Amino acid sequence: MTAAGTATDDALLAAIRAAPADDAPRLVYADHLLARGDRRGELIQLQCAPTDTLHDRGRRRIVGAITTLLAAHHETWLAPLRAVIPALPLHRVRFTRGFPSEVQLHVGELHALPRLCELEPLIRSVVIALDANGAFDDEFDHVAAAGIASVTVLGLLAGDDSVPALARTPWTHLRALAMSHWMTDPQLAELAASPHLRALESLGVYGDRYTAAGVRSIARAPWRLRRFTFDRPTVDAPFIDTLVTGDAFATVESLRATQTYAARELPPLATLPRLRSLVLAMNQLDAPALAALLARVGPPLERLELSRNPLGDAGAAVLAGSPHLTALRVLDVRDTDIGVAGFAALAGSPHLARLDRLIVYSTSWTRHMAAALERAPFRTSRRAETTPA
Repeated sequence: MTAAGTATDDALLAAIRAAPADDAPRLVYADHLLARGDRRGELIQLQCAPTDTLHDRGRRRIVGAITTLLAAHHETWLAPLRAVIPALPLHRVRFTRGFPSEVQLHVGELHALPRLCELEPLIRSVVIALDANGAFDDEFDHVAAAGIASVTVLGLLAGDDSVPALARTPWTHLRALAMSHWMTDPQLAELAASPHLRALESLGVYGDRYTAAGVRSIARAPWRLRRFTFDRPTVDAPFIDTLVTGDAFATVESLRATQTYAARELPPLATLPRLRSLVLAMNQLDAPALAALLARVGPPLERLELSRNPLGDAGAAVLAGSPHLTALRVLDVRDTDIGVAGFAALAGSPHLARLDRLIVYSTSWTRHMAAALERAPFRTSRRAETTPA
C-alpha cells in the first residue's frame, strides 16, 4: 500500500471511530476498499445493509454471503488479533458492521484485552469464560483499562470470587453487565452496593438461586436501568412486587423475563412508564393469563415476544382483540400452537394496524396458515424457510 493510500485509510478509519454508531463513514470506507479489490468492503456493506424490510429469503441471502466471506477471509481479518492471541478462533470474535466488536476470552487472556482494543478500537464488548477454580485477582482491571462497555460473565459459580472482583473494579465505561449463571442474593447485593457500577444501563441475571431479596437490592441501587433481563429466578409475590416498584427499574425500556412462570402475576406495568419491549418467552402463558397480563399493560408496547407459550388460537384472539397493542411493531409468536383461525384473527385485527413484522415458527407452517395471513397489512417472518404443507 502506498503512503497516500495508508493516509487515506487512516483518515477514513478515524472517521469511523469518531462516529461508531453512524453507518455513513463505514460505507465510504467500504467503497474505498472495494475500489482496490478488498473484499472487506463487501463485508461492511452486507453487515450495514438494512434487513428489517426484507423477507426471510432476502435476509438469509445476506447472512449466507456474510458467512461465506468470513469463512474465506477470516485468516486475514483476524491477523492483528492473532498477533496477540495466537490461533484465536473465528467463533470467539463477533464482527458487527464490518469490524470486530466483541471477543470471548478466558480469564487468563484478559491481560491482552487492552492491546486487542488498541488494534481493533471498535471492540466494546467482551464475553468472559471463567476458569473452573473461579480465582480472581485484578483481571477485571484489564477489562476496565480497555474501555469496554459491555461485559458478559459465563460459568459463574455460587462460591467464586469473580463478583467481589467485579464490584471493586474501577469501571469508567461499563454500561451493560450480564452474569450467568447461579447468581445469589448476596452477590446481587454486592453488585448493587458497588460505587463503580452507577453508570450501568443494562443488567441481566440468570439462575434459580436468587429471590426477591436480591432483586430488592438491585431496585434500591443508584442505577437507572434501560434494560433488565431475569431468567429462572426463585419467584414469589415479593419478587414480582419489587420488580416494578424499585427506583432502578423506573427507566426500564426493555424487560425480558424468561422461564419465570410468573408473568401472569405481574402487577400493572403502568409503573414502568418507559417500557417499550416486553419478552415473556417460556412462561407457560395461556390465553386467560395473557388476557390478564395485557389488561395491566400501561405504556404503548412496540415489541412483544411470546414464543414457546401455549397460546393457541384462543391466545391469538386475545392478542387480536387487545386495545393495548395499537403501537405494536413486532410480534413474536414462535412455537405457540396458533393455527389457521388464530392467524386469521391476527390478520384482521384493527388493533394491529401498525404491526410491521409477525414472527412465526416455520416447522408448523402450512399453506392454510399462509393463506390466512395473505391479506394482512404486515409482513410475516419465519425463522427458517420451509415449503408449506
